[in-house]
Amino acid sequence: MGEKNEYYYKNYQMIADSCLMTLSKEHGLIYGEVDGFDMVLYPKKKSTPYALTVVLGAVKAGDADIAKEIKNTYKFVNEVKFKDNHLEIELKELKEEALSSFNNILKAFAALLKSKGFEPACENCGKSIRTMEYLQGEGSFQILCDECADEAKRKFAGKAEENSHKRERVILGLIGAIIGAAIGSALIILIGRAGYVTTFTGFVLGIATVLLYRKFAGKMSIISVIVCLIVMGAAVYLSNRAVWAYAILNNAGAKEYGMTFLDCFMWIPDLIKEKYIDSSDYTSSLVKYILFTAVGGVGMLASEFRSYKLENRFVPIRK
Repeated sequence: MGEKNEYYYKNYQMIADSCLMTLSKEHGLIYGEVDGFDMVLYPKKKSTPYALTVVLGAVKAGDADIAKEIKNTYKFVNEVKFKDNHLEIELKELKEEALSSFNNILKAFAALLKSKGFEPACENCGKSIRTMEYLQGEGSFQILCDECADEAKRKFAGKAEENSHKRERVILGLIGAIIGAAIGSALIILIGRAGYVTTFTGFVLGIATVLLYRKFAGKMSIISVIVCLIVMGAAVYLSNRAVWAYAILNNAGAKEYGMTFLDCFMWIPDLIKEKYIDSSDYTSSLVKYILFTAVGGVGMLASEFRSYKLENRFVPIRK
């Protein structure tokens, strides 16, 4: 853990202490009970570590529009979602000096809920009985009673068992990856013919390759990573070469000699060797496309692989 994270966790610990709650470094969140409501606090984005989201379960006993009520009452609230007894309150970025009094914010939420006829409850069955905080998947939270939690555990355990026996359809995944790469390549060539090298095109190529591989293959593994990287690499190389082939065809007088796009494409290595094409310029554009694709593709690949591994996770936060 870096010094920056340690600094944030020091402040998160201050929040936890002021609210008589517990900091979980393992899951990167704060959990506990405030005036009868089990709550989870966590930052949705790493870039805004003090823009915390508050999650809690509350059964609706009145007809109040609690989402609208909370947002209109507190200026520091960015967004509120309330559905099926699941309440999420997303706060705006708070100043560090306000963190030590975070308990006042949570108590105010609890008081407002109770004043409008809401009470602590399991968000699944809606019963006002003992609940606990649970982490599901990559980063969603549920406040459940023991009975509903046991049911959720069985459901996710069954899905995990099913996935463990599911075969990865590598050939179909490869087809999907090629289709995704073709979409990105078409964008690279289209924009490249206008003389531009943009981050967007490489980003699309990388993301489309990974997403369509997973959709077609139905599973992610180390094989997925290898296949996607090979397809992305090949697509970037061929796209860059195609952009240069079009440039030669349209701007270097190749048409006057009866050359076609395919001729220009095939002769590029010879043209580089004979110095008709500046090798440094050619390599520079290729490196840019590789970097842009890596930003989208490698990041998405890591995200999808992690998401697949954690999609059936269901664990209690409270130790």
